[in-house]
Amino acid sequence: MFCVQNNLDLSAADLIPYVKKQATSEFREIIGSMDDDGFENFLGKDQISRLRKRNLQRLKAGNPNAIKNTAAANASKKEPEPAKKENLKDFLGKLGKF
Repeated sequence: MFCVQNNLDLSAADLIPYVKKQATSEFREIIGSMDDDGFENFLGKDQISRLRKRNLQRLKAGNPNAIKNTAAANASKKEPEPAKKENLKDFLGKLGKF
């Protein structure tokens, strides 16, 4: 449309990079607006699995200990335990008031 409006004579080969860039931009916008479940449904579980395997191979190739380190880091990221409740008398006793 742009070419017609501006009297540009471009071949299909000239337009391919522009169309590809535009389509990629639109796909990224659509995918970026999806939640994780929508993204997985859009790509399909086979594609997600393929990407996961590729990323795992990259991780292994870059640093053989990375998987162990990542597992250890994730294990150490446990949620903190809630503080123990103590009664008011004990709390104030620590402050030296009672």
